[in-house]
Amino acid sequence: MPDWDAFISYASEDRVAVGEPLARSLQRLGLKIWYDRTELRVGDSLRERIDEGLANCRFGIVILSPAFFGKHYPTRELNGLAQREVDGGRVILPVWHGVSAKEVREYSPPLADRVAADWADGPDAVVAALFGTIGREQMEQIRKDLEKSRELPRITGGSQLLAALHGAYANSVVHDEFETTEDVNLVGELLGIVEDGVDALEEMTAGQKAQLAMEVTQLLRQLTELGWAVFAGAVTEPIGDGFDGDWPVACIAMTKQECESVVRLGGQFMLVKKKPPREGG
Repeated sequence: MPDWDAFISYASEDRVAVGEPLARSLQRLGLKIWYDRTELRVGDSLRERIDEGLANCRFGIVILSPAFFGKHYPTRELNGLAQREVDGGRVILPVWHGVSAKEVREYSPPLADRVAADWADGPDAVVAALFGTIGREQMEQIRKDLEKSRELPRITGGSQLLAALHGAYANSVVHDEFETTEDVNLVGELLGIVEDGVDALEEMTAGQKAQLAMEVTQLLRQLTELGWAVFAGAVTEPIGDGFDGDWPVACIAMTKQECESVVRLGGQFMLVKKKPPREGG
């Protein structure tokens, strides 16, 4: 999944009037926006960070203005976004600022043929138009994630954990911060079993699996005594690294927080907090 919903490309002369208020407004709507003033840090490679943003955004908002037309860097960013469109799909979302259709056509005929938001219509109208496109895509992605969501059951026995590991091509693990040396040792031991189990279970005999399940059960009991809860399950999702399609992933969450359950959603773990007891019974 892309890291940002949209990348904003603009000339520095347009920062105060358009770039800044547009970025802030879209961020307040919950969108993840690549905006240089919030993403760049002292010491960063400007070119590398911009290229990263261009490659990992769903959309590129391009503020077309007289200043934009005369600058090298914004044009380079536009070319990078245009290259993304060569591979298929719509990426570039133009915003006009103080330019006419004739001026845009002289700069780039393909851009002039594209429906654009015009800053002259007011910031609210531009934000609404952009969110109508970006937000719709975001909601569709959330819907797809929800369809793939999976509640992970609490694990109390070794055989349950081995079942989650069986047939998995990868594992995804999350755990709370360690508070004691015992936490480090026991959680570390369980993590070692998870790492080895994804690769080794297929080669084990029934007796070896039974022995391992017994050892994991004992380990889980020790973790419970220290206040840990372990949730695990097999989830089908993309695993990256050149693998196409969805693959079985063993998901394990270890927490000391009070929660009812753990849900795997969109490649992330979400803790479902326990409801406080109602007063008066």
